[in-house]
Formats: sequence, C-alpha cells, structure tokens
Amino acid sequence: MALGVALGIALVLAVAYALYTARAHRALVAVVRRGQPPSLDAPPAWTLRAGSVTALARAYWFARRGEVLDAERALRGVARGELGAWEQRVLEATRALVCMENRELASAARLAPLAIPTGDADVDRRLARVLLLDAWHDADRLVAIARALSDAGPHLGDCGEVARLREEQLVTGELVAGHPQELLTRAATVAYELGEDAFGDTLLSLAERRGVYR
Repeated sequence: MALGVALGIALVLAVAYALYTARAHRALVAVVRRGQPPSLDAPPAWTLRAGSVTALARAYWFARRGEVLDAERALRGVARGELGAWEQRVLEATRALVCMENRELASAARLAPLAIPTGDADVDRRLARVLLLDAWHDADRLVAIARALSDAGPHLGDCGEVARLREEQLVTGELVAGHPQELLTRAATVAYELGEDAFGDTLLSLAERRGVYR
C-alpha cells in the first residue's frame, strides 16, 4: 500500500515537473520570438529547470530593454546546466546585451557567436554588429563567427559588414571546413575591402609567421 502511494506521488511530481518546464519554455519562446513580456509567476523552487528558464526569460526581457541591473539580478537565478541548446544561446545573447549596455564591447563580441541565432531578428542584428570587433587576428573566432552567421539565416543580410562577409563567402560551409590558412587569407582580403587595413596587415603577418601565406 505504502509503495503504491509513493509511486503515485512520484508520478504526480514527474508530471508536474514536466508541465512547469513546458510552460516556462513556451514563455521564453514568446518573450524572444514574439516580444511578449515574461510572466511574473515563479514556478515552485523544486522545479529547477522551469525556474532557470523563467529567470532567463526575465533576464532577456530586461536586457533587450537596456535595464541592466534587473537583467543581472534575473541572471543570478539561471543555472546553465538546466538549459537546452537554444536556451543557452538565449543566455549568451542576454549576457552579450548586458555587456553592450555596459560598454564592454570586447566581451560582447566574444559572446555574440555563441548566441546567434536567437530567433529575435532585432537582437541578432545588434549582436552581428559587434561580431567582427578585434576578430581578424583570431582564426578560431573567425570560424566561430562564420558558423554563427551561417546558422542565422537571411535576416542578417542587411547588416553592413555581415552582408559583405556573405558576399566574400567567408560564411560558406566549404571555407569553414577548410584549412586555417585559407580562412586567414580570405579574411585578410575581406578586411582590406572593409577598410580595416590594420586588421588585414595583422592577418597577413600572422599567416606569414605560420608559413602559410604565399
């Protein structure tokens, strides 16, 4: 009898956990993709994943509106390990937006490739504008940027530097899968065409030191 009661309670709790989690995820999707304000209702403390996703929805909402202190406060309630892949991108986007508001552009530039695409075209465009900041000398970051932009879809195509990168095929799968020296050489060409001569010189110097530039 006691075992049956225990199993019944466990089943009820498992169903409740799943329902709270699904509700929190739907709320996050509504905040990010439809611009709806987050719910003020907090799930029970024992629903760890639902609590993290709910806190993330609030943090994203505040960060998108430039309310940094509220965003940072909400982020304290987010446990990364409880988040799915897309939710983690939203987390990185939130952190990047906070960095941008705090004028920490280098940090925002490092987070942006981990965030795009979020599904929020406006935020993805804002993140795209900081993607290339001080990136030309770092082949690994260029690969990460290329992958992020390839995944982001066409709605970034009107973002100046991003559009030019697409034209130069920096974001094609073939180049991403190629050798680093190809990426360095192509990136140098793009840098010069964007008027970023100093970055172009840095790239060519780096390629020369590696013995890959001909």
